[in-house]
Amino acid sequence: MHGQIQHLSSGVFKGLVLYYTWMIYHVHIEKVNATYANLPSPTSHDSANACLLPVCQLQGAAVTTVEGIGKTRVHPVQERIAKAHGSLCGFYTPGMVMSMYTLLRNKPHPTMEDITEALGGNLCRCTGYRPIIDGCKTFNVFVGIHDIDCVFQEIPPQLFDQEDLLPLDPTQDLIFPQNSYGNDPVGRPIMHRSAISQATGEAVYCDDIPKTDGELHLVLVTSTRPHAKILDIDISEALQVPGVVDVITSKDIPGKKFRTFMYVSVPQVSCMGHMVCAVVADTRKQAKRGAAVVKIGNEDLPGPVFTVEKAIEKQSFFLPQRMIERGNVDEAFDKVDHIYEGEIRLGGQEHFYMETQIMVVVPSGEGAQSLFLLSTPNLCPGTVNSTPSISIPEDKKISNMSCHVKRVGGAFGGKVTNVCHRLTGRPVCCVWERGEDILITGARHPVLGKHKVGFMNDGRIMAADLHYYANSGNTTDESLLVIEKILLHLDNAYNMPNLRGRSVACKTNLPSNTAFRGFGVLQSIWSPWDECKEKSDYGSRRKSIAQFNQQNRWKKRGMATIPIKYGIAFSGGFLIQVSFALQAASLVHIHKDGSVLVSHGGTEMGQGIHTKMQQVGTILSHLTNTSAGPNTCPSAASFGTDANDMAVKVQYCLGSSQGHDLHMDWEKQEGQPYAYYTYGARCSKVEVDCLTGDYRTVRTDIVMDIGRSINPSVDISQIEGAFIQGLGLYNMEFSPSGVLYTRGPSQYKIPAGVCDQPLTKSSLQGIGEPVLFMGSFVFFVIKDVVAAACVEAGMVGPFTLDSPATPERTCLASNTF
Repeated sequence: MHGQIQHLSSGVFKGLVLYYTWMIYHVHIEKVNATYANLPSPTSHDSANACLLPVCQLQGAAVTTVEGIGKTRVHPVQERIAKAHGSLCGFYTPGMVMSMYTLLRNKPHPTMEDITEALGGNLCRCTGYRPIIDGCKTFNVFVGIHDIDCVFQEIPPQLFDQEDLLPLDPTQDLIFPQNSYGNDPVGRPIMHRSAISQATGEAVYCDDIPKTDGELHLVLVTSTRPHAKILDIDISEALQVPGVVDVITSKDIPGKKFRTFMYVSVPQVSCMGHMVCAVVADTRKQAKRGAAVVKIGNEDLPGPVFTVEKAIEKQSFFLPQRMIERGNVDEAFDKVDHIYEGEIRLGGQEHFYMETQIMVVVPSGEGAQSLFLLSTPNLCPGTVNSTPSISIPEDKKISNMSCHVKRVGGAFGGKVTNVCHRLTGRPVCCVWERGEDILITGARHPVLGKHKVGFMNDGRIMAADLHYYANSGNTTDESLLVIEKILLHLDNAYNMPNLRGRSVACKTNLPSNTAFRGFGVLQSIWSPWDECKEKSDYGSRRKSIAQFNQQNRWKKRGMATIPIKYGIAFSGGFLIQVSFALQAASLVHIHKDGSVLVSHGGTEMGQGIHTKMQQVGTILSHLTNTSAGPNTCPSAASFGTDANDMAVKVQYCLGSSQGHDLHMDWEKQEGQPYAYYTYGARCSKVEVDCLTGDYRTVRTDIVMDIGRSINPSVDISQIEGAFIQGLGLYNMEFSPSGVLYTRGPSQYKIPAGVCDQPLTKSSLQGIGEPVLFMGSFVFFVIKDVVAAACVEAGMVGPFTLDSPATPERTCLASNTF
C-alpha cells in the first residue's frame, strides 16, 4: 500500500488489510483455528484499520493488503470499481476494495444491506459514493420476490400492444452535433486512465516515490499561542538529539518571503499552528524528537481576534475592500411592498483531502539545480514560492528548478500553500501528519452576511443591499479573490435591477483561510429568498408535502428548487501575481513509430484531466512538470481541463494557449471577470425528524448544462462528488472558533458511506465547482421543514438557523422540546 497509511489517522479510513483486516488501508486478516477466547474460530475473514490494529493481535493470522489480492491479475472487485468509474483521486480506493473483498470472502452472494454495512466507515471526497456503490452492487445476485414485477401479471392476449409502438415522426430524426464522428474518443465515458492501478494499490503518490540516498526529513515546530510575541527560540537541546542535522528559523531564509508565506519572519505569532521553526534529521522519528524539545519563549499579546463579530468591533480588516452597485438601490426601497432585514452565517469547512501536504526536494545536476516532487494543483507558484529559501542568483532561480507532479490525492484548493524547506546539499522530505495539516493550513472562509431586501407581493426582488464579512485568518492569502467572487455572484441566476454589495476580508488570529472548491460563490447565497418564496404563495405548489406534514407531528418534509449560475476561470492575480494566470502549455513528442507523448500543465487530482487530455489528443499523457510546461495556470476554478485541452490542440501548431483575455476594474466596476458561466438547477425533497434533527434526502434531481462533455462518466462523478461535499458544508461540517480541535477523521466528520444518491442528468464546460452550491438546497429544504414544525408548535415569525444545519441546530430551531 506504499506510504499512504501515514496520511490517515484512526477512526475512519479502511487502510484495509484483510485479517484478514483494514484502512485507506484496510488489510484483510485470515485467522485459522484460533485458540484464544477473543478470536473467532475456526477460520474468519475480517477487515481492519491498519493504523489501529495492534501487532500482537495478528498472532496466527494471515494478512493481505490490496496489492496481494490483484497485482499480477486484477481481482473482480478492483475491476468493477474501476470500470464503474468509482476511482478518481484514488487515495480512498484501496479501502473500498478491501472492504468488499472481505465481504465476498465471508459471503460470496451479498445483499445490498451487506454491501452497505461493509462499506460503512470508508470516506471519499471525490465521487459522491454512487459509482463506488454501482460497482459493488454488481455482486448482489439476490432478488427478493417483492422485486419481481412479473409474478402476478396477467398473460396478454397478443404478443405486443400496438399502442406501445412509437409513431413515425420526422422530427425524431437523429441530429448529429457539429464535427461529431463515430470514432471520436471525445464524449465517450472512458474509464479513468489510472483507475486500475489505483484499485490495485500500485498507483504512485508523492510519498510512494523511493527514498533518495542521504534523504533528510523535516518536521515543523508550530506555535501553541494564537497571539504572542516570541522572546527566544532555544534549539540547543534539539541539536543534541541523535540524527538531527539542523534547526531552521526565519533567519536561515534569505530574501523576501513570498506573499503569504506562513513562516515567522517577525518575532510574533498570529495564530495557533503558526510555523516557528523546522527540525531536519536523518529520520522522521529523530526529527519529531528534536521538534519536541525545541523551547519557545512566548509573551501573550492582548486581544486575540477569532470571530467576524470581534473583527468588526475592532475594525480589524485587510485592504482593499470591495463594492459593486447597479441601479438606484435607495430609491427602489421606497417603492417595494415588503422589506426584509436580517443576517446569515455560513461556517467554514476543512478541505480534508485524503493525501496530506508533502514536498520532496532533491539536488539534481550541477550547481543549484533542484528537483521538486510535489502534491499540489499549482506547480508554477510552487517553484516561485520556494525560491526565497534557496541561495541562488535571482535571475537563475526558476530556471534551475523543476517541479514534478504525478498525481494528487485530492486537493480542492487546500494544497495551494507553501511548504517550509531548505536545501542542505542533501535531499529533504516534508510530510505532514493529518493533525498538523488541519492545524496549520487554512480552510474555507466562514462568512457573516447582513442583508436588506425589498420585494413585491408577487415575489419579485426589486432591491437588495448586502454586506459580507469573510474571516480571512492571519494573512490575506486568496481572501481578496474570495470577497470579489462573493460580489460577482450575489445575484445568482436572478434578475435584480437594483443591487448593492460590499465585502470585507477580516483579519483574525486563525490560520490563514484560503481557496476551497467553489470559493466565494458558496458564501454569497443568502436566506431572504426563503421568506420571499413564502410570501409569494410558493406553498400552493407543495400540496402533497403539506398533506404529509399535517399527518405527521414529528416528521416533516420540504422541497426546494433553485437555479445556479457559476463563473468559470479567473483573472490575473489568482494564486500567482503574474501575467500567465490563464495560460496553459504542453510539450508534445511525436515518435517515428507513430506514438505520441504529451506533457501538459494540468495537475491530476481526481478530476480526470489526464484521461481527458488523452481523449482530446488521442495520445499518451505524461506526468506534469514545469520543465515541459512552464508558466501555466493552476488546476483550479474548474478551468484546468478547459485551459489544457486547448493547449494540447494548439501545441501541434503554436505551442501554448494564452487563454481568455479577462479583466475586472473594481474602481470603474466594469470588465469581464469570467470566460463563461455554467448553469444548472436542482430539486430536492428532504424528510426531517424534528425530535432529533436528523434528515433524510428523499430524492434529488440535478440538471447541469456542461456543453459537450469530453468524458461524461468522469464529469458525472465530479457533479455527484461536489454535491456530497456541499451537503457537508451546509449541513454537517462544523468547527468552533479558535484552534480546530477536531483534527482527524475520527473527529472531523464529512459525509460518509452509502446514503441517498442524487438522480443526476448531465448533458464541456467547467463542472467541478458549480454543483457544490447545490448542497445548499438541502439546507433550504431543512429551513422549510423547520418552518412547518414551528407553525405546528404555534411559533409564528422569523427564526434563526445558520449553516451548517447540524442536527442539534435543526432540533432546537424546530421548537419540539
